[in-house]
Amino acid sequence: MFRVIGGIAVTAAGLAAEEPVDATAPNTPTPLPAATHTPSPIPTATPTKPGDLLWRYKTGHFVVSSPAVVDGVVYVGSYDSYVYALDADSGQLRWRYETGYRVYSSPAVVDGVVYVGSGDDYLYALDAGR
Repeated sequence: MFRVIGGIAVTAAGLAAEEPVDATAPNTPTPLPAATHTPSPIPTATPTKPGDLLWRYKTGHFVVSSPAVVDGVVYVGSYDSYVYALDADSGQLRWRYETGYRVYSSPAVVDGVVYVGSGDDYLYALDAGR
């Protein structure tokens, strides 16, 4: 199930890693306390017209990847080396995962797995945590 945003659909067809990443490594997706990152305030309680800001989320650096939105969750990478999972309705952080370097690529989500490449030369397969 994919939602098309801005005319872009994401597919994971053909993604494969040459070297598997150790799934038992300590760097696994974990929920964070809500106080770590919070979305910016919504300018109006109830948007009144199309184009009104619903929410925004500040990462630790700029974002160049396009988001993937699946089952009410927004997945996006950031130059701060993290992959973020945000609630699509509220912008609240669900989890984040630190890769070894900046995340330039856009995530693809298939069957509960988030696939994303990082500048550390690895392709990651992360549990979407639905």
